[in-house]
Amino acid sequence: MANEQVVQTGRSYEWNPPDAADPQQLIDIIRKSLPAESQAGVASSGAPAPATAAQSAQDQLVATAVGALDGRGNQVAPGSIGRRIGVSLGNLSRAKSQALGLSATTGALVEQLEPNGAAQKAGVRIDDVITSLNGAPIAKAIDVRAALRHLAPGSTAELHLLRQGQPIKITVKVK
Repeated sequence: MANEQVVQTGRSYEWNPPDAADPQQLIDIIRKSLPAESQAGVASSGAPAPATAAQSAQDQLVATAVGALDGRGNQVAPGSIGRRIGVSLGNLSRAKSQALGLSATTGALVEQLEPNGAAQKAGVRIDDVITSLNGAPIAKAIDVRAALRHLAPGSTAELHLLRQGQPIKITVKVK
């Protein structure tokens, strides 16, 4: 084996590549993602959500933790989530939803557009709310990142948006 000389008999060895995510950072991200009623148990015991929790809830926690990190284990700033299409996104709050006259309370809110970026060229506007990307439902800004991760540069993404309460569809080229 190529790395046989790295591990020496009789010595402890911990595999920790330089680009590995800090485990404590992952734990903190998962804790922040838990519903309030689950956080007390996790904070006191350090154990994951109860075994009775639905698998989809566990999958969502893992997706949130992974989505909050870039490919090198660094935490991603919330506004940079949609950088592959030229947008800065935030979660749609109840207050913002009401201010925009929307009944929806889920989706990714377009907060900024990259000048001459793909989204701006395609017609996306600030305060648009992304509700799905290539058919995948978008509940939070981080869902856009997860959906974009599977798209190759140069491909297109079909965005379903709410603009001033009206549904629209826009196709954006992915960087």
